[in-house]
Amino acid sequence: MDTGHWYFPTSFDPASAVGFVYRITHKVTGKSYIGKKNFWSTTRKAVKGKKRKQVITKESDWKTYCSSSKEVQEDIRIHSEDQFLFLIVSIHKTKQELDFAEARLQWQLNVVSSKLPDGTKAFYNKRTEVLRFNQYTSEKVIFTP
Repeated sequence: MDTGHWYFPTSFDPASAVGFVYRITHKVTGKSYIGKKNFWSTTRKAVKGKKRKQVITKESDWKTYCSSSKEVQEDIRIHSEDQFLFLIVSIHKTKQELDFAEARLQWQLNVVSSKLPDGTKAFYNKRTEVLRFNQYTSEKVIFTP
C-alpha cells in the first residue's frame, strides 16, 4: 500500500479509519511535532431543486501532508523532506478517539516545555490540543493548565 512519506510498521486500510496521530522528527536536531490528520475530507455541495446540500467525501492529501505548523513546513522547505522522519503513531476509527489520542500524546510528552539535551525546545508544538470530553475512554483524565 502506498502511504506516501509516512511510516507505519504494519499495513492498514484508510477506508476503515477516520485519521491518524503522527510525529514528524527532524533527524539532525531531534526536534519533533505531534499532530493529527484525517484520511478523509468532506464538503457540502448545493443541489439544484433541493434544500439539503449533498455531502461529498473524498480522500484527503494525507500521503503528502507535512503538518499544519508553519515552522515545521518552513524547516522542511529549508532542509528538505529527506531530513525528516514522518511516523504514524496510531490510527483511529472515530473523530473522538483521534482527538483524544492527539491530546493525550501531547500531554504525555509535555510538548510545550520539553527540552533537548542542548537546552533547545524538543517540540515545534506551541500549544496542546484542548480536551473537551472524557466519556470516550474508560480512563479518568484530568488535565490542568
